[in-house]
Amino acid sequence: MPSVEAIIDGKLEELAQIPPGPHGGRRLELGGASKSEYEQILRRSMEDIARRVSPDLLQMLPAVALEQLVVMSVVKDHDTAGLLKSLLNSFLVAYITPETHQRAFRHLEGLEQLRSEVAQQRQPAKH
Repeated sequence: MPSVEAIIDGKLEELAQIPPGPHGGRRLELGGASKSEYEQILRRSMEDIARRVSPDLLQMLPAVALEQLVVMSVVKDHDTAGLLKSLLNSFLVAYITPETHQRAFRHLEGLEQLRSEVAQQRQPAKH
């Protein structure tokens, strides 16, 4: 497994190859941050995800989705790694509890449906 620093460097290199804007999925931006400040924000958030959640999860997440998660959570003043940790822990606790496992699974299916809707909305219109 590569080091956390190598994983983060790889994510940042991948992002450098994708222009900002909706075509590459990089719809959200942090206004007012210099390129250096922006990179530091991304780097700190990714380090926190690796430390508090998992380096494996950090490596698995698509670079653009990871960047956009960081931007949205910074804009909303939410804890980026905490969101992921809470999502995983909340689902696990609800899913492994016999009284709530079906509802937990339905919520997961609901999230999958939302993801599908987003994908459809982002497809270019066909003429």
